[in-house]
Amino acid sequence: MMKIKIIFSYDGSAFLGSATQPHKKGVQDALSGALSHLGIVSPLLMASRTDKGVHASYAVASVECGDYFTNLEYLQKQLNKFSHPFIHIKKIEKV
Repeated sequence: MMKIKIIFSYDGSAFLGSATQPHKKGVQDALSGALSHLGIVSPLLMASRTDKGVHASYAVASVECGDYFTNLEYLQKQLNKFSHPFIHIKKIEKV
């Protein structure tokens, strides 16, 4: 398994905070949903937390994904497609 670091920003006005929420209204829920569209279902680990309505210009998360995601630029493009318009993936790196 390969582990990746996801650097992203988000508009917090659409979320109840960055952590997972019971009604799936957290940033972590939205990003996990975008990852699941691509077949990545491992737990997403967030490096920080924010409260309801708070924006972030630089947030970091990590997740384990299959070794078949060798083109990280393509993965970034696909994640942006599924997380738009409130989350923007800035960069993905192998860790």
